[in-house]
Amino acid sequence: MRLIESFMQTAGRNIADPHHIQLLTPREREVFDRFVAGSNNAEIAAELFISDSTVKTHLNRILYNLERRDRVHLVLYASEHALGKSGQR
Repeated sequence: MRLIESFMQTAGRNIADPHHIQLLTPREREVFDRFVAGSNNAEIAAELFISDSTVKTHLNRILYNLERRDRVHLVLYASEHALGKSGQR
């Protein structure tokens, strides 16, 4: 936990504006919400009736639009901005 807190303090200056979430399509937002809730690609694909490769495509577009470099930073972004199913904005 301290590692994440330390990272958040250091990287906090470089966190994208939470308004970037509005750049996501409704489907990308569904994928985002399920991903940050802990679902893996196969689970997201099954829940949304799409292929695994489509989930990967959506996640790559989400990373690009939210200016995150990987999935870990995507979860940190969601946590920092209280985004996801439990804290939707």
